[in-house]
Amino acid sequence: VDEDAATDQQFENAKALYEQAKASLSALEQQKNAVKAGVSEQKTKIAPVKSQVQQSSANLNNAKLFLSYTFVTAPYDGWVGKKTIQEGQFIKEGQALVQIVSKEKWIIANYKETQLGQIDQEKEVIITADAYPDVEFKGKIVSVSPASGSQFSLVKPDNATGNFVKIEQRFPVKIILHKNQNNEKLLSGMNVLVSARKI
Repeated sequence: VDEDAATDQQFENAKALYEQAKASLSALEQQKNAVKAGVSEQKTKIAPVKSQVQQSSANLNNAKLFLSYTFVTAPYDGWVGKKTIQEGQFIKEGQALVQIVSKEKWIIANYKETQLGQIDQEKEVIITADAYPDVEFKGKIVSVSPASGSQFSLVKPDNATGNFVKIEQRFPVKIILHKNQNNEKLLSGMNVLVSARKI
């Protein structure tokens, strides 16, 4: 008899250990499959939840958008010159609520077409207001309109052949006021005199 030969008892023990390991492997595979099935089930449950979250997010964004419509903002900084509504009043789309007077101050001087040759952009000018005849304000020409004021009127002048009455046209010239002077004295709609003499 070979000395290395296993006894029947050793064989049975080894066989039992093998069967035990095989059973453990089978149990682990079953656990693995169960976990996979659970993950798949959870993924199936997560999908509708994700859809609900996306829908709720879309609803929230819409609510924020509608809320933003309840705030009315001015296109520029300024003061309320005229208010046409009262608190609690319902308004319609496109309805004018207030008239804003801009904090920025500028002057529109209507120069005759014969004076345009003397007008240069960036030219310094002196302004006096009828309300403050002894106070001089300084400004600068920034632009000249590409068309006369009559071109923007509701009824344009008739310059057809045969009309021999020559009407001198005026062109709007925009002047901005220099800072660090009492510009707050000048109110919207005031009459002023613009002089292009040297400053």
